[in-house]
Amino acid sequence: MNISARRLKKMGACSDGLDWFRENYGTKNVNAVDALRLSLRQNKHSDCNWFLSTALNRGNKIRYACYAAKQVLEIFEDQYPNEKRPRQAINAALKCIKNDTNKNREAARAASGAAWTAASEAASDAANEAARTAASEAAWAAWAAARTAASEASEAARTAASEAARAAWAAASEAAMYKKIIARGIKLLQEQEIK
Repeated sequence: MNISARRLKKMGACSDGLDWFRENYGTKNVNAVDALRLSLRQNKHSDCNWFLSTALNRGNKIRYACYAAKQVLEIFEDQYPNEKRPRQAINAALKCIKNDTNKNREAARAASGAAWTAASEAASDAANEAARTAASEAAWAAWAAARTAASEASEAARTAASEAARAAWAAASEAAMYKKIIARGIKLLQEQEIK
């Protein structure tokens, strides 16, 4: 996939992102993967996340969101070992990839509501604040993954990656986690282009 400043503007890119693109590429058409890799090297994580969440097809948005949520699920489950709602939300989302029916979307919607409740409960827990923050952000990531499967929203896929990064930030590894998630998104984009 090739991109240009004009195409990014049509996709709804923010002015900062458009300025960055123009500074690096002017008005040229460039390979999206190459631009993503440069942006990632320059730690423009949220811009990479926005582009991937916008450019990926529906199935890959769900894969991207689930991958992000899975990266931090352990943070939540370490804090709440008997709480299964975030994992169930991720599994419900993945089920939509295999069989995208109204029934599975409705199950993902219900699971996202349950993950939302788990995240809210974790956020208000009186336990250690840092652990509580990381755990609740991980649960929000699971909520967003299921929400991606339940709807067509790119925003939900973006949210899953950002919430996962925030969970990792609370666990002191945000940049590394964001890079890992975005690298997976780039791979999904490349696979999507091959098909």
